[in-house]
Amino acid sequence: MATQWDLKPEKATVTRRLRADSGNGRARTRITWGCSGLLVGVLLSVGFLVIFAPRPQAVVLSPPAPSHIVVTVDDQYLTRLVAQGISKANLPGFTIGNVQAHIGAENVLTMSGTIETDPSTPLVELNAQGQIIATGGLIEVTHLNGNFGGLTIPGWMDSALEIGINLSISNERHRLTQGGIQYSIVGVSSTDGRLTLRLTFA
Repeated sequence: MATQWDLKPEKATVTRRLRADSGNGRARTRITWGCSGLLVGVLLSVGFLVIFAPRPQAVVLSPPAPSHIVVTVDDQYLTRLVAQGISKANLPGFTIGNVQAHIGAENVLTMSGTIETDPSTPLVELNAQGQIIATGGLIEVTHLNGNFGGLTIPGWMDSALEIGINLSISNERHRLTQGGIQYSIVGVSSTDGRLTLRLTFA
């Protein structure tokens, strides 16, 4: 008679395997939930910091004052300065009226007027020219020379006119203060009828 093999596992063995498989499934479930909870916690923490973290105050930077300014003046302005300066000059025995000034190329200033000694004397034409330079934070007229009535202006008269005109220019210093900032004239250039001043911080 052939031998019969009993291939049925014992009941206790099957029960242990089922319990082991069930335990492993619960362990995997707990690990999965634990990782998910950790990830959610991290995301919530990052979101909280993004939303509620204190933000630095905005810093508003004031634009810096320009370091250089270019100003252009015309013959009318220069005529006023020259006329005021001539009126301040110490010119004994006569006056100069009908003053006109003109700026040409290479910063050359030309001026004209009429000399009057007394009402009975005919008017004498005055013509002179000088060089405008930047010095001491202002402009200045130098090397003034000319003639009147066909005669060369004497040196003392040149000096008196220069001093008077430059005194008038210096009285314009207050115009170099803008918005509480003091500027100085550091350069000049010219075209016909226009004098350009280059200013910087004093």
